[in-house]
Amino acid sequence: MQTCIVAECYGNKCVGEYLRNEVRGEVHHKHNFGRDFILQDVAKDFKPRCNRLIVVIDYETSDARILVEKNFRLTRICEKVWVGRGVNELAGVVAVVFDPHIEAFAEWLGLNPGDKLRREEACDYLLSELKKSNNVGAKFENCIKRIAATVRQRL
Repeated sequence: MQTCIVAECYGNKCVGEYLRNEVRGEVHHKHNFGRDFILQDVAKDFKPRCNRLIVVIDYETSDARILVEKNFRLTRICEKVWVGRGVNELAGVVAVVFDPHIEAFAEWLGLNPGDKLRREEACDYLLSELKKSNNVGAKFENCIKRIAATVRQRL
């Protein structure tokens, strides 16, 4: 059995790649993975195959937030990032949740990603931007370490 990290979009997959080293997991992502699909279908599919399951998703806005609130008990980790432990059918699943989406997290870091985090080259973009500024890179690394520590506690 293994630790599986299932990511909603390319930007979330990139963060999942950073977490992979911290939690010794394997990242899974397909271009058609949406948040609702992950929570309703993929998480159920991966749970039996993985001894530990982490989903990296967006919180979204307005009524769409209810799905995350109903399925996870959340704790704010960094500005724009929550980590939650699943309840009911998602018990045992840990969620890393960007509020309301990965782009807001990038903007909090000081980046202006536009739609770059929704494309395959999201990790290349993020890596190049993190290298440009020590402040942005340090802020990102600090938050990733806090996320990873919280995820490890909840697994």
